[in-house]
Amino acid sequence: MCSVPDTPDRSTTVFTKRLVRADAVRYLEAGHGEPVVVLARIDDPLSLPLSNLLADQFHIFVFDTSDLAPSASNEQPLSPRDLARNLARATAAAGLKRYALVSTSADVAIALWHSIDMPQQIDALVLVSPALILSEQSDAGSDLFTDPELVSRLSELQAPVLLLVGTEDQAIPRETGRTYVERMPHCYYVLVYDVGRAIEAERPDALFAVVRDFLERRETFIVKRAGTAFNP
Repeated sequence: MCSVPDTPDRSTTVFTKRLVRADAVRYLEAGHGEPVVVLARIDDPLSLPLSNLLADQFHIFVFDTSDLAPSASNEQPLSPRDLARNLARATAAAGLKRYALVSTSADVAIALWHSIDMPQQIDALVLVSPALILSEQSDAGSDLFTDPELVSRLSELQAPVLLLVGTEDQAIPRETGRTYVERMPHCYYVLVYDVGRAIEAERPDALFAVVRDFLERRETFIVKRAGTAFNP
């Protein structure tokens, strides 16, 4: 059993607000170093603790995923893959060529499709509390969704993937982490103790410690692929 070291106290990071004008996609930028793209809702303070911490050591770009879909009421809802294509255009317009990508549960399908369709851009992928993607339709709940094509293509992911799930997360099946590990060739599965779905809001320091180590080490990140648990 491993424990996550404490991180030093930090003041809130000052982000610069920016806009991809062609697509009206908002994003926040802060920090220096290796680029890291974070998918979040930038108007929701609960979605930014990890970005605040990472900005001390990385160049952070927080893209607002709510801006990836057209706002016109007569538009058909876009698929996660369409949203991923819009993300690719937005990151290119922001001048990003290769970067790590961090996503939470609501945006996992966007992150996965972006990583599959644009492998030359993604050098690491972090999935926090990911919903389980099924290959067949299920009525198990809103935290599961069906995308047979995405499931069939997970094996194409070549970038190292870090997957984090809270031990108290009741919204997704317990086998979620192992299901991803079995389908993605370079997936590292970590359990975070004493937290449910909202790892970023409830255990930001623990989450930061693991994500920082993974982003710094990439392929040399030391964790058993079958699953490792972290205590406070």
